[in-house]
Amino acid sequence: MEFVSNDISSEALSIASVNEAYRKYQEAERVAYEDGKLREPIPRMEIGDMFKIDIEDLGVSSAERRTLLNPGNASAIVLCAIIRKNFNISAVREPLRGQYARANITSKK
Repeated sequence: MEFVSNDISSEALSIASVNEAYRKYQEAERVAYEDGKLREPIPRMEIGDMFKIDIEDLGVSSAERRTLLNPGNASAIVLCAIIRKNFNISAVREPLRGQYARANITSKK
């Protein structure tokens, strides 16, 4: 949760899985930035298209999406696992990777 708010502690980074997830998040930010810098402005990716990528490329389940929409009752470890999956931009098909990264990263800011 810390890295989504760009306030990650060195203690959190000392956990191997968190460090790996943070590197993936940084890569997603880089892909989003490069895609935005290199291409003309594009319409925002539709939510339906993002859901399709979540399901087909990232393996996010309906239950996991519901958990993200209502995280109050979920444990931190469950939320972290879903967020890690959601930011695994390298798993998204190349033609959609930049647009997905732009839509996903900018929607979190």
